[in-house]
Amino acid sequence: MIDLETIKLVVELLVAIFVAPLACVLWWMLRKLVADVRDLERALADYKLHVSENFSTKNDLTKAIEQFSRSVDAVFMKLERIEDKLDMKADKP
Repeated sequence: MIDLETIKLVVELLVAIFVAPLACVLWWMLRKLVADVRDLERALADYKLHVSENFSTKNDLTKAIEQFSRSVDAVFMKLERIEDKLDMKADKP
């Protein structure tokens, strides 16, 4: 007959065989997950820096649009002057 000490030893052996490797795998997965999160945090910080260095502000965009608008207005004014000169030449006999 199997005594209580033998059953205790078998249970401890089974725990050591199944639980210890499982704990090791879970520990490895947790460390990998923490490392991945740190890498993502670094990537996000790099992206934020890139955005802050390379994208224009609302103020810059407004200034660029105003400058473009002035340039277009100047072109249309020149076209109107050309049109007026052509009209004056057409009116002359």
